[in-house]
Amino acid sequence: MPEGGSHVTTGRFGVRRRVSARVRRAVEVRAGPVTEMVDAATVLLQVSADLSVRLRQVEARLDGVARAIERPSGPFVGTMTMSEVLRRHPSAGRVLSELGLPDCTGCSVRFDETLVEAAEAYGFDLTYTLARLQRLVR
Repeated sequence: MPEGGSHVTTGRFGVRRRVSARVRRAVEVRAGPVTEMVDAATVLLQVSADLSVRLRQVEARLDGVARAIERPSGPFVGTMTMSEVLRRHPSAGRVLSELGLPDCTGCSVRFDETLVEAAEAYGFDLTYTLARLQRLVR
């Protein structure tokens, strides 16, 4: 017998080698599905991160829409856009119409135009218009 063990455990067809080969095969058989699961989990994490980014973008847009359609509060001021004026009070369009402004709801006026800009463009008294609009919110 050679030193350090028998020829059965160290030989070409030894027990150690056969056990090692079986263990290797068993690991390879089980590692395939594990590797696939790890790959799938990696893909899911990336998709989740992408969806989180997209969700934040959609939420930001919705916040912008909510701000755009929510009724402004506080007094009417010259720096308000025509859109804000019309949303501030349901009767604001009627007041503007009574003062000689065209019907802003069907007009091609820029809704980002301010009251100051509209007063300059249409030649109406801004102070009087603001006073009339303020009566709506008292």
